Amino acid sequence: MAMIRAFENTEYTMGREGTVFFFLEYLNYLDQLNAELENTEKIWKKKLLSWLKFTGASNQWKADIVYNKTTEKFDAFRMQIALKNIVEPNQHKLAAELLRKIADEQPFKVEIYHEAFPFADQYIIIFPSTMRNVGMSLICMSGIALLLIPSFPSAVFIMVSIVSIVIGVFGYMTHWGVNLDAVSMISLIMSIGFAVDLSAHIVYAFITAEGNSVERVKGALSHLGWPIFQGAFSTIMGISVLYTVDAYIILTFFKTIWLTMVIGLLHGLIFIPILLSIIPIAVFHVHGVKDSH
Repeated sequence: MAMIRAFENTEYTMGREGTVFFFLEYLNYLDQLNAELENTEKIWKKKLLSWLKFTGASNQWKADIVYNKTTEKFDAFRMQIALKNIVEPNQHKLAAELLRKIADEQPFKVEIYHEAFPFADQYIIIFPSTMRNVGMSLICMSGIALLLIPSFPSAVFIMVSIVSIVIGVFGYMTHWGVNLDAVSMISLIMSIGFAVDLSAHIVYAFITAEGNSVERVKGALSHLGWPIFQGAFSTIMGISVLYTVDAYIILTFFKTIWLTMVIGLLHGLIFIPILLSIIPIAVFHVHGVKDSH
């Protein structure tokens, strides 16, 4: 009974009035007979089995019980508890976690099931999965940047830029009504590839240019500023038609990529050049070049 009360007395369950359990009905039956609740074989085995067989709800209880005739014991049973306050996805997640915690605290095996809990499992694992996948993508991009750009500080600078872009996309996705789910996670990971382009090109042009930091920034922007703008703007215009499609997956993809391109463009043409012009060129360990900044 302690287990039943634990499940019933939560903010997501309706209490005793929402519980369907053969044992509670049997206790009501004994109470109507004014029977003393003693731990005797007659009450808890013979009379219970007879009641389960001949009660008006015998078909229902038959589906809820697995009785082993060999051992004359109940191998398993099922009870139903009505839920409440599970309208929002986060409430599904919290309800699943709470009920599973109560089940794990019992001295015997208890399994929890609700038709919405498969979705709750997605909500539970989606954030750590997103962080892990984004982290792995950043590690891969770091390795590629180190191979293609002969400057470790430059590779670090690119990674910081990508992280900044991803954080910006995360934040504005919330304001734009995009929830973190499997679709947005995939789109977010894909967007890292776009973020790399917008950051790496301008940094590489800066490293390979001549002069001090300011001169290198001017050279990088004069050579790649317009192509970067054209590439980002054409991508934005190309995916903008997707906004007219009334489909969640397509709209999520559009919003994620659109945010990535806009925020990445701001980084590539404004934020990164400003920071590069401030940092002395000696920090980037470019061989054969003296800083006159």
